[in-house]
Amino acid sequence: PLTAQEIKLGYINAERVLQATTGYKDAEAQFEKQREAWNQEIDNRSRELKAMEEDFKAQELMLSDEKKRARLQELQTRQIELEQYYQQIFGPSGEAVRKQEELLAPTYEQVNAIIRTMGEQEKYTMIFDSSSLGIAYAADGVDLTDLVIERLNASE
Repeated sequence: PLTAQEIKLGYINAERVLQATTGYKDAEAQFEKQREAWNQEIDNRSRELKAMEEDFKAQELMLSDEKKRARLQELQTRQIELEQYYQQIFGPSGEAVRKQEELLAPTYEQVNAIIRTMGEQEKYTMIFDSSSLGIAYAADGVDLTDLVIERLNASE
């Protein structure tokens, strides 16, 4: 067991650290470009569906009951496909989440390695992340964010 004098604590603001890294900014830009492409595809599919709906409404009175049912079925199928595509991309475990994790993984690994090395070399008992853990009090000098950013930039 550690005594009070052996405990050394510090904290970082991981959001600030990530925002200060070039790799994170590059990954975010790359992800944003991909997100725009996905949004464009969704917009295109939505416009197609809307055009089909408008076309159906314009021709509805001239269509036989059989043709109406077939067109309504086609509209429903397209609506379901659009919703499925949206979920496939932007759902909780969708392509967007996976792509963002893939792009940011190297930066996270680099930041974690630096924090782990600092902790081991400088004998920290714990280093907290103030961006996700509400720290009610921290004495001056225990914020290690700038030091992590400095080391991260030196390693790039």
